[in-house]
Amino acid sequence: MAENYEAGVLGLAGDDINLNAGQTGLLLKTPTETGDRNIHAWCGAFALEGFWPGMPNYYGRRQYMCAMAHMQPRSRAGSVRLRSSDPTDTPEINFRFWETGGEEDLRELVDAVNIMRRGFLAAGDPVTPWNELHPCHGDAANCTDEAQLEYFRHQSFGHHATSTCAIGAAARPHGCRRQQVPRPRRQEPASRRRLRVPARPRRVPRLAHLHHRGQGVR
Repeated sequence: MAENYEAGVLGLAGDDINLNAGQTGLLLKTPTETGDRNIHAWCGAFALEGFWPGMPNYYGRRQYMCAMAHMQPRSRAGSVRLRSSDPTDTPEINFRFWETGGEEDLRELVDAVNIMRRGFLAAGDPVTPWNELHPCHGDAANCTDEAQLEYFRHQSFGHHATSTCAIGAAARPHGCRRQQVPRPRRQEPASRRRLRVPARPRRVPRLAHLHHRGQGVR
């Protein structure tokens, strides 16, 4: 299993941010990346610091953040293992962050933040003076790459985990092809709602159609 590492640079601008300005998207290729662009970032007046109770934080009308996801992580050591044959038993999930190629991935997160920070500092008034909250502090003048690397090692997160196991050919004992997947059944709950499941799966499946009190809602 692989996960796209997520992190970002957050700070306070010199003046209030126009909340109607929307967001800016970035696709970056850090200096050490030899293949495709490896960083997807989105910047705006928000504070996305993770996915746990209490998030997102709010630092006032001057908050501005460039959040990012590493699109080409080297680590594929994560796993999802069933604890038992009971389908209601929570599986054991271990992302194993940074265990494979972690130092290279961390370095590329730092490189990406350094690129975005230069943009903040070059923006001038009213963005500057820029008061960074993390991974550095203040004007970031004394912040080193090593300090940022350690910050991201412990404060990165993610919510885009995906499998890395091949499906396998139909002729293989443990292979899985479409003809081996049972057709979904239509379910009729006791309530008045009815869930429709498409009989023929597609690469981008249609969403189920939910009927409630005579009105269809997608």
